[in-house]
Amino acid sequence: MYDLELDLINKCCFKSSQRLAACEQLIRRVQRLTDDTKTSVEINDDDHGKAILVFTVVTLVFLPLSFVASFLGMNTVDIRNQTWNQALYWIIALPVTASVVVLALVIGYKYETMRDYVERYTGKVKRE
Repeated sequence: MYDLELDLINKCCFKSSQRLAACEQLIRRVQRLTDDTKTSVEINDDDHGKAILVFTVVTLVFLPLSFVASFLGMNTVDIRNQTWNQALYWIIALPVTASVVVLALVIGYKYETMRDYVERYTGKVKRE
């Protein structure tokens, strides 16, 4: 080969190896960015899960209280003839709220066990 051609081939090989190294570096950087993005998404999902948990707890507590207040607030008799006071509200509202919270916890934490029992009792095959 001629010296000029050999020199050109060497320059092309050198440039190609530089571009290959740059591409490999970019691939490593993209992999790091992908991992960072996955971590950020997981953190956001955890935050959303916490927000949903707080909303659920608030709903579990205040929905029964609201129902009892609405139920007792219906004017079925003249308000001047009512014999009960606010104590009746708390006598009814606290057990109802506690029952709803306990029921929600039992369903939330024992759902799989209850479903397996029902499937065994009814003879249905568990779906995978």
